[in-house]
Amino acid sequence: MVISNKINSWIKDLFPEKTFSIDPILGDASLRKYYRIQIDGSDSDKSEIKNNHDKNNELNSNSETYILMDSKNDPSIDKFIYVGEKLTNCDVNVPKIIAKNLEQS
Repeated sequence: MVISNKINSWIKDLFPEKTFSIDPILGDASLRKYYRIQIDGSDSDKSEIKNNHDKNNELNSNSETYILMDSKNDPSIDKFIYVGEKLTNCDVNVPKIIAKNLEQS
C-alpha cells in the first residue's frame, strides 16, 4: 500500500524535526483508511519518512504512536467527529483527536 504524499507532508508538518514511520492498519471494511504513525522519541536533525510494511516490526519503546484516519472517501466524517465530541463531553472514553484537516479529509 502506497502512503500518499499529502499524508507524509501533513505528518512531517505536525512533527517537524522528528523521524517517523507510517504503517497501514488493514482489515477495516469502511471507506476510511487507518495508519499507525510511530514518532521516534529522540530528536533528529532532519525528518525521515519510512513506510514500514513489516507486520513484525517492533515499536520502539522511546517512541510515541498515533492512529491516523484517512477519510477522503467518507462523506460522513463530520458526523463521526460530532459524535466523538458529544461522547467525550459525556465522559465516555473515546479516542482523542489531536489534529484534523477537514479540507484534506
